[in-house]
Amino acid sequence: MPKDQDKSKSRYPYGVVLFLFWVFCERYCFFCYQTITTLYFTEELYLSRTTSASIFHAFLTISYFVPLLGGILADAWLGSFWTIIHISMIYAIGNILSCLSAFPLSLNSRKALSFAGLLLAGIGTGGTKPCNPVFGGDQFEDDQVTQRHHFFSVFYAVTNAAAITSTFLTPQLRGDFECFAEDTCYALAFGFSAVIFIMSLTVFSVCKPFYKTPPAEGSAFVSVFKCIARALVRKTRSKGETKEHWLDYANDKYDKELIHDIKSFIRVFRMFIPLPIFWALFAQQGSTWLLQAASMDGEVMGFRIKPDHMQLVNPVLIVVMMPLFEYVIYPALSELRLCRRPLQKMVAGGLLTAIAFIMSGFIQLQIEANLPDKMPPGIAEVSILNNSPCLLDIQGDRKYDLKPFKERVIRVPMGTKKRWEITPSHCFVTKGSYAHFNFNVQFMKMLVTISNDALYVKVSGKKRTNTVPPAMRIFFSTDYVFNDNETDSFLVEGTSKSYYATPLALSHPVSVGTTQFLIIHPGEYRIYLPYNGTLHQNEPIGRATFKRGGGYIVGIFQDSQQNISKLSLFSIIPPYSVPLLYQLPQIFVVSAGEIMFVVTGLEFAYSQAPYSLKSVVQSIWLIAHAIGNLLVISIENFFAFEKQSNQFFMYAALLTSSMLVFAILGHFYRYVDDR
Repeated sequence: MPKDQDKSKSRYPYGVVLFLFWVFCERYCFFCYQTITTLYFTEELYLSRTTSASIFHAFLTISYFVPLLGGILADAWLGSFWTIIHISMIYAIGNILSCLSAFPLSLNSRKALSFAGLLLAGIGTGGTKPCNPVFGGDQFEDDQVTQRHHFFSVFYAVTNAAAITSTFLTPQLRGDFECFAEDTCYALAFGFSAVIFIMSLTVFSVCKPFYKTPPAEGSAFVSVFKCIARALVRKTRSKGETKEHWLDYANDKYDKELIHDIKSFIRVFRMFIPLPIFWALFAQQGSTWLLQAASMDGEVMGFRIKPDHMQLVNPVLIVVMMPLFEYVIYPALSELRLCRRPLQKMVAGGLLTAIAFIMSGFIQLQIEANLPDKMPPGIAEVSILNNSPCLLDIQGDRKYDLKPFKERVIRVPMGTKKRWEITPSHCFVTKGSYAHFNFNVQFMKMLVTISNDALYVKVSGKKRTNTVPPAMRIFFSTDYVFNDNETDSFLVEGTSKSYYATPLALSHPVSVGTTQFLIIHPGEYRIYLPYNGTLHQNEPIGRATFKRGGGYIVGIFQDSQQNISKLSLFSIIPPYSVPLLYQLPQIFVVSAGEIMFVVTGLEFAYSQAPYSLKSVVQSIWLIAHAIGNLLVISIENFFAFEKQSNQFFMYAALLTSSMLVFAILGHFYRYVDDR
């Protein structure tokens, strides 16, 4: 009999393995949203950076407010199992809608589906969040203390494994596959997440006989709320009656133990007041930091790192650095009489996070330094591209010269009409031409080449916004005559993908003109001239490298009689040039801050909370996270920053001030073991 008892105590519940599979898939879905949602809004739904970041933080706000409602629902009515089942159905619908939003529908339909899907997914992930650890812990017998402790370690490890897997795989699915004639496939990324979630929910539901499903026993949060309300009402109505503490006014209906526990809870709650500022910064790893990464150059020794892959670094560092902190850094700090108490570690973690934002601010300054200068009001900018072997003399209000196959930028007053005289020299063309400008747009371009031994000049407006992937078009003057058919094209051949650049709609055969814009993958390409209507020449006319974020015009000039064959690359929108790996130091620092603040904070919240109110304290911890995301939304929408770098520095100053207040409160806080 004792042997049977020992065997039952050591046996791991079978249902826990099935449950952990569900946890992995649910967390995979959450981190799928966290990894690509902001990029999806900016690149596919064409929302502004501010709007995209605000919607992402609204999703996180819902995800961290709803746990309070999910916990009450589980404790007071349904129990953990049925709460997970019902709310997960909402979650599943949200995943399906998010996948459908990436299908080729109208833009308004895609936006509506995406917003609805994100809302339902936020409710789903938030509603199940407080139930998952409780349900897992309920699977163990009271005497299986060691196994239960091991389960929570495994639970945390599974969560991190899901984060790492999703953060690595999701960018691959959306960036390395093509669908619906696009170079990306967000539908596959969202769809795979939806499929594994529905599969795991089905397995979790069908395996109910393997689980222990204790009934609901009442919500501690509801009891706390009622007790506090009772005390406040009686205090306002009492006349002449005084109590040692205002909560004591509820002692006519609630027992002293609950009132004592609520007093302890309030002491912990007071320490949580400055914390939303930390969460406001911490959550921006999936919004402003991701958008910063999307504005950087991910080329490293021939490999291209996707911006959303940078979010993979944080969970990997957490797994690697936690033992280092536990067994090396904390003991060393303790020997130096530093960071010996939990609140001291949390202050240090908050300050490290502020330092990380200062670092991100300096990186943003480098990005901003490489952006085009902001045009003053009333000034137009003209980019002149010389796709010819001639030296051009341009006579307008002033005289300009432009060397062969070069470009030049000129600024002139807007709202005027001008005629520029263009005279070629040092080439086989002697006859000049004129360019007529109506400067009613801020950015214009003038393309110059040679056709039939005369100057060819084309004037048009141009866009000056980053396209994220490289965009290119070809401005050509060739011996080959293009006809109005789809097979007449330039071949743009890359290592893994090729494109065909066809001239814009032709009304008659031409040998000079421009092609349509192509959105292509970054990299080096060989460009081939057409040989006939179906084939291209064996040798490329030249090579061109297109970098992420850049907008290019490829100048091709071919004249066999003059023995000239030339490819020129003109950058009309500068590509991203700040290396993406520059983000690594700030991610390292914020990861160290996370270990010192978040991990220590969870331990503090659990150890200092009264036993009967531990779930309430954990809910308040999550609500602080939600309030932090609301702060980001408010700051993004009500405080206009001309430069993102200034916003990063402002957030660092806010968190530093918040940690100062937190340190003062911590100085006067009495720990449970000191009372």
